[in-house]
This record gives sequence, C-alpha cells and structure tokens, in this order.
Amino acid sequence: MAVEQVTKNKVRQVLDFRELNKFVKCHTGGGVLDVCSDRLREWRQIDGDIEIMDLKSAYVQIHVAKELWKYQLVKFNGVVYALTRLGFGLTSAPKIMSMFLKWVLAQKPEIKQATSSYIEYIMVNVSDITAGDVVAHLKDYGLESKNPEKLDEGAVFGLKLDRDQRGDLIFSRANEIPNVDQLDSRLFAQGCFFNLRQTGGALPGCCMAACSLQLRETSD
Repeated sequence: MAVEQVTKNKVRQVLDFRELNKFVKCHTGGGVLDVCSDRLREWRQIDGDIEIMDLKSAYVQIHVAKELWKYQLVKFNGVVYALTRLGFGLTSAPKIMSMFLKWVLAQKPEIKQATSSYIEYIMVNVSDITAGDVVAHLKDYGLESKNPEKLDEGAVFGLKLDRDQRGDLIFSRANEIPNVDQLDSRLFAQGCFFNLRQTGGALPGCCMAACSLQLRETSD
C-alpha cells in the first residue's frame, strides 16, 4: 500500500512482509546490528567535530538478485509487480543494510577509523577526515548520501541534539507528537502507529515489535 509521510511530504510504498518474515531467521544482536541507544551514547562521547549523514532512500539503493524477485511480488489492478530493491519491512533488511555499509566504509583504513555507522546513518569525525571524502568514497561503491549535518543542533534517529550550558549534547524530540483526539478518524490506526514510531523510534528493536502489536490491536 502507499503510505503518506506527512512530516517529509512523501508517499512511500509499503509491502506486508509478515508472511515472508515467518521464514526469515534473523538475529539482530551481536556485532552486526548495534543497539540504537548504545550507538547514540558512543557518538556523544567522541572527541572532535562530528557530522552526521545518511543514505538517500537507503534500502532502495540495495539491489536484490533477480532470482529473489519472486519473493517480493505484489498484484495491483490485475498486474503483478516485482520489488527489485531491498524491501522495507523485512526482518533481515536492517542487518543487510548494516553489513553492506560497514563493509563499504572499511575498504579505506582512514575512512574506517574516522567513521561509525548505524544501519544507514554514518557518523564522521571531521577532525580526522572531511565529510566530502566520505561522500566521494560512497559514490565509488554506488551509494548516494544526503548532505552532512553537524551533530550539534542536528537530528538523528528522530531525536534532536543541542548543547547545554556545559557543552554536553542533550537529546530532545525532533517532531511534536499530536494528541490522539487530533488524529483523522479515517486513518486512526495508521495515526496511532505513527505516534508509536515517533515515541519509540530511538529505542531497541523489541519496542518496535510492541508498536506493531499495538497497531494490530487497534486495527481489530
């Protein structure tokens, strides 16, 4: 289905991967997929000037082998379409994205040393290397990124970062969470799920599973 993302004025394609996910075993722990909160704390403690960047339409940049297209089919108005890029909603998608991006960044020792990634986000210590060098390196491997932003007064994982009077980075919400009674009654379930994602977007993955459960309960 098509889902409108009001905050970014975009319409995103979303496929229901619940049936396929039953056959996909994906352990998100270990050194491949880091815990979001741990990664944020790590970035806050890095000395030097920090900038953050993320990939444009991250999953859409990851091509799926043709022999696997049959697992990402959707029928619309009698026509069957195949999703040829990594599907958002697959339980394995974040792990695939993380492994691929870490591999790309590791191809140059100086870039590996000065960067740290979380899924499609990249932290760059610009005291050691310029963000432009990282952008150029990503392009060499077919990846396109958004313009880098300073971690201070920027936003990452749906959280806004500002420095307090002592110079410490403080987290706050980048988006205002609307009240439930302000939601469009025709889109109540989707609105509730959006609120849950905004509230728990920076929390561990188990919380997102709870959000999905809440959406199903609301839909029923």
